[in-house]
Amino acid sequence: MSDLKKAVKDWSTLNSSVSPSIFLVRREELPPSHERYLQRYTIEPITAQISQKFKYKLMEAKQEQRLDIYETFEPVRQVRRLARLAFEMIGHRRFQKEVELTLIPMAKDPNPRRGLTVWQSQFLGESEPMGSVGAIPISFKPQDITQYQWPGPNVVGSSIYYVPESSNQVAFDSFVVDDRVLYIFQFTIATSHQIRAGIMDFLSQQSLRTTLQGEEWRFIFIIPPGHMVECPEASDNRLEEFWKKVELYSAVIDPKKEG
Repeated sequence: MSDLKKAVKDWSTLNSSVSPSIFLVRREELPPSHERYLQRYTIEPITAQISQKFKYKLMEAKQEQRLDIYETFEPVRQVRRLARLAFEMIGHRRFQKEVELTLIPMAKDPNPRRGLTVWQSQFLGESEPMGSVGAIPISFKPQDITQYQWPGPNVVGSSIYYVPESSNQVAFDSFVVDDRVLYIFQFTIATSHQIRAGIMDFLSQQSLRTTLQGEEWRFIFIIPPGHMVECPEASDNRLEEFWKKVELYSAVIDPKKEG
């Protein structure tokens, strides 16, 4: 992990001898009037396969190594996408043992931009009662962990933590059905995260529709302490059923704490 950490740090300053077939330098999309136009960039794995190998390395690493990657790269804008992968792996490791969260309902922005509906995470202070924002505590231990190929497993069992095998997965990072509730998890350290229409490829499977008939759908943004996230509601017609049935929440996990 130390070699990987050094390679990424070198790439973040564009001073690296590491093969360009591993990382991609991507310019940020900024308007020509921006003072940093054509100057701001991000570093990310060049393909989904490389990203998956990065995840496997993080999954096999010790908790302190995953935390080191996260804490090193999270403050550095160019490599925050790699910090997000470390945060995701910390979360997967924790949820494989136990899912223990306080779900905070996301609220509609009263002053949406450009007429879009935007959902925002809410902050729950330590002294505030959970009922003040409609918080829901959940706690359960998955009975098993299963990896699946997109668009989803043929059969969905209760209390099984499902993680996609491929980084080509769109819209979310894992899911579990427990006590007649579908929990869909999205790990993020970004300030804004849009739900893509590809999630309906997953939810519209006939086998899954049978399993989820009558179930609640809860989409949960998992964020670090002190972070907030907003979710613009995409106007894609394919998401119409999703927005009718889903409830959006955020929940905090502290990557420094052992799960």
